[in-house]
Amino acid sequence: GNTIHASRAVEDLLMLVEAYRRQYPEPGPELAGLLNEIDLDFLQHDLPQLLNSLRTGSDRIHKIVQSLRNFARLDESDRKLANIQQGIDNALLLLRHQLGRREGRPLIEVILDCQPLPMIECYPGSLNQVFLNLLANAIESFDDLPTEHFANRPPRIVVATRCFEDWVELSIADNGPGMDDGTIHRAFEPFFTTKPIGSGTGLGLAIAYQITVGQHGGRIDCRSVPGEGCEIAIALPIWQSK
Repeated sequence: GNTIHASRAVEDLLMLVEAYRRQYPEPGPELAGLLNEIDLDFLQHDLPQLLNSLRTGSDRIHKIVQSLRNFARLDESDRKLANIQQGIDNALLLLRHQLGRREGRPLIEVILDCQPLPMIECYPGSLNQVFLNLLANAIESFDDLPTEHFANRPPRIVVATRCFEDWVELSIADNGPGMDDGTIHRAFEPFFTTKPIGSGTGLGLAIAYQITVGQHGGRIDCRSVPGEGCEIAIALPIWQSK
């Protein structure tokens, strides 16, 4: 909160220093040595940018903390009406650093194809975990691909939402390596994973299945073509049965 006040104070001080320089353009030897030592010209240029960077970083921290608070929903463990689009947005923000460029892999593009959704009756905290697991799974699908794979096929994730009469649907599709029929058949089994031992728990999709189907009475499907990518789609009822 103090970065705003600090920026204003620094602006005033720099304005005062500049006024002194115009009033006394020929400083004495001692002052000239100090000005040279601290590189005043550089300081006047760099300090406002430094403060602006601090403010930008503070804003990002604020948004991340707010997203963590919204995502955890520790005070909303009961069934209630919620805006699941907010949960999707918060999950994307929390995973933002994983979407960035890495060695051997370019930036992952995220395309949002989202229709307006109504509030739905659900367990918000549980659904947030589903969104996080599905998005993290899509991101990790690019990890083991060779660098040359991305030459003509930049990594991309498409998040789409649709609303029907009594249901809402969310799909998360990637253009990663995809899965064969055998893997799709076992995708939602607890502890099943195609990753090397120690690299994954095999619980992400199993938890998503349990929350979507078992807790919310919804559906979850996996569609994939090897070499073309994978799409996970979940359908949720707008109203839970009593």
